[in-house]
Amino acid sequence: MNLNIGLSAIQASQFAINTISHNLANASTEGYHRQDVLLNTRRSTIVDGKVAGSGVNVGQLRRIRNNITETAYTNSTSDLSRIDQSLMLESRIESILTVGDGSIQDALNGLFDEMSRLSANPGEISLRNSVLNQAGNLASRIRETSSQFVDIKDGVKQQIQLEVDTLNLEIEELVGLQNQINASIEGRAPNDLLDKRDQLVNRIAERVDVQRFEFVQNKMGLGLAGSTVNIGMTPIRFETVTDAAGGIQVQLENGDRPVEFAGGRIAALLDVHNNMIGGFAGQVDTFAAELISQMDQLHAVGIGIDGPFKTLQGARPVSDVDLPLAESAVFPIEAGELFVTITSPSGERRTTGITIDPATDSLRDVATKITTISNVQAVVDSNTGKMSVIAQPGYHFDFTGRMETTPDLAGVTGSAIPAVGGNYTGDQNQAYTLTAIGTGEIGKTVGLKIQVADSNGTVIDELEVGDGYAAGDPLDLGQGVSLQLGVGDLVAGDNFDVVVVANSDTSGLLSAIGLNNFFTGQDAGSIDLDSRIKGNPDAIATSQSGDLADTNNLKGLIEMRNQFVDGKGATFENYLGELNSEIGFRVQASISVQGSLSDLQFLYATERDSVSGVDVNEELISLTQYQKTYEAAIQVVRSMEAMLDELFQMIR
Repeated sequence: MNLNIGLSAIQASQFAINTISHNLANASTEGYHRQDVLLNTRRSTIVDGKVAGSGVNVGQLRRIRNNITETAYTNSTSDLSRIDQSLMLESRIESILTVGDGSIQDALNGLFDEMSRLSANPGEISLRNSVLNQAGNLASRIRETSSQFVDIKDGVKQQIQLEVDTLNLEIEELVGLQNQINASIEGRAPNDLLDKRDQLVNRIAERVDVQRFEFVQNKMGLGLAGSTVNIGMTPIRFETVTDAAGGIQVQLENGDRPVEFAGGRIAALLDVHNNMIGGFAGQVDTFAAELISQMDQLHAVGIGIDGPFKTLQGARPVSDVDLPLAESAVFPIEAGELFVTITSPSGERRTTGITIDPATDSLRDVATKITTISNVQAVVDSNTGKMSVIAQPGYHFDFTGRMETTPDLAGVTGSAIPAVGGNYTGDQNQAYTLTAIGTGEIGKTVGLKIQVADSNGTVIDELEVGDGYAAGDPLDLGQGVSLQLGVGDLVAGDNFDVVVVANSDTSGLLSAIGLNNFFTGQDAGSIDLDSRIKGNPDAIATSQSGDLADTNNLKGLIEMRNQFVDGKGATFENYLGELNSEIGFRVQASISVQGSLSDLQFLYATERDSVSGVDVNEELISLTQYQKTYEAAIQVVRSMEAMLDELFQMIR
């Protein structure tokens, strides 16, 4: 009996020493949980009517683990993985939108600076080339920014697919591992397999949010995406699909609706791909579209050193030349007027306005209206969706809205010929109606007057043109406009209109279809300097008269520096600054959250290691104890062996 007791002690001590050795060997192994031997006393026996002990058994090889701490660590892993992934991509976006040297903002300021320098000497070819170079640089930087967003989005899309593929493999591995654990011989705890399972669950938690459910006998359930998806004994698979808007969704293989993940890298990647990149890229597109639209509109109503045009082709197509412009144009068009100025071979100018209604007018309708103006024709190409304007031989046209040199005299029967001069300084388009009051000879007839009425028919002035007026002297109509009457007579009721234009295109048609444009394209990915301008610096529309010293139109372009991006309440420069601040704020917020989650995970890891980690010193103490137990048990066996030897000798 004593021999059996000693042998049980030896076996138990050996098992304990092996377990301690295993702990020490894995002291630095990631994810290893310390194992502990629980010893049980054997069932007592009756010897000579007395209850006597019978030795020791190894009751259980226990894996030291705290379920609550492990679950908290897994959850923090999922949260931290998501914020890490988001922060990495946010930082990339921040680097794209950073202001300073080499940025869009830097190139934009450079363009306005070069335009300001050109305004001091508009005929200097080197300054004109500098404007074009800086404009090309700005367009290039905007396109590069758009391309970088596309590259990031493509990279994120590929990473999503890789993460989903890896997740499928890990789920398959987890199910196989759980089946191995379930198949373990009852009473033999597969502790190393359980450690491997914990590590695998934490790897899955880096990709998606998980909910761990612990059961008895080493059973476990795992829920994903807020437990809307559960992993059982059969592997499940996920797949990626692209929706109609180009967004990426993850769903169960052959499923019909997306799975909404709340944590892990996949959730971060989906949010960045479907929302963040599109949001910031969309704002850059808005900036580019506003820059193109506003600058093209201002440029379109001016002319360069070359003067008015013989022909122009629209650079921006509509989707269908027969659809209303509200449905077919790239940029929005409002109901308004477009004024076309025709210059004859002798230098006389006529300015005619046409109405534009985008709700009903197609591009073909606009071409028809322009063609009704004498000496100019507009044609549309149904294949390209573009419109061209062509002047009759010897004539030229522009969209400056310059004052007519001689008004339409269809309503004048007298011999005195009126002429209009000056530069209109008003801010509203007007058509003054001038009517003769009385009949008589210019400069001689007493009381002969010209009545001036505005577009509403309100009389605003009466000008003396009879006795006391010298034929040919300028008469002030107000706001920079003057009238001259030549020698001759007026007939009572004679009338003519003087058209004065502050904005020759109140509809925005010119920029929408790209006539006399500065840029081409419609967004950040397509913006470029127009080829007609690239090849001819003299075509930069610095003036509204063609006079080399006239920089009125250039001043309008320069003043764009202080114009607001439509609907944003910020200038172009401030818009870019706010965009940079927005992503900068997100990065700083993510850094703060990342720090908090890192500290929290470190706390959980510390708590886990305090329970499950291997303390070498403690293990050495236990090793010493079991070593002494082993040695004592050996001594017991030896003593029993000696007693048996003496007994056998006595028997002999």
